Amino acid sequence: MTHLLAHRSVQAVALRRWWWVVAVVAGLALGPLDLWGQVNTPYPWAHLFNSPAVWAAAAFAYGRWGRQLPAAAVGAVIVLAVGVEAYYLADVLVRGASRANLTSSTAAVWLAAGVVAGSVFGVAGSWAAETSGWRAVLGRAALPAVFGAEAVHVLLRLASEPADGRPEDLGQFAVLLGLLGIAALVVTTRGADRRTALRVIAATAAAAAAVGAAVNTIL
Repeated sequence: MTHLLAHRSVQAVALRRWWWVVAVVAGLALGPLDLWGQVNTPYPWAHLFNSPAVWAAAAFAYGRWGRQLPAAAVGAVIVLAVGVEAYYLADVLVRGASRANLTSSTAAVWLAAGVVAGSVFGVAGSWAAETSGWRAVLGRAALPAVFGAEAVHVLLRLASEPADGRPEDLGQFAVLLGLLGIAALVVTTRGADRRTALRVIAATAAAAAAVGAAVNTIL
């Protein structure tokens, strides 16, 4: 068993040397998968494939895998940037959308968002590999916080928007986001000492409430 684990560790290290290739491949998979989910899964699940939190989670996962900075952050940016263009390209090839979408202002906005989110959550994923200290707290809190923030935003929409002007399944989507946030919190606090885990929980709650309310105010 020890020999097998050591062999897998060596393989993982060797694969990380090709971090940019892994990032490109991940992005090429992310875009079409996101489009497929939006088109083929039932609601409220389909909302997830159009969720900023899910894309942030992809950047976080890459950063957690890549571990070493700056490759973890740069690679996460590549994942999201390639994912955006792969999404629009899949829409062109599969659903006959206009090729102009590839270079549209909407695509440019998503690319810019991908650079920001990839940088932030790629770094967070890298920091989440640590077991104590402020970087471990911020890194581990980032993933559950982004799901929690979107859940708070959705709940505030439920409270402020008229029923006939919003999707009927918005409440179900908020519950789904909340459950994913809790699951992410359980995963990211695993292996941390008690003090760090409590700080992660506190940081998650504070960030989710503050960011969710801020986004609701802006939008």
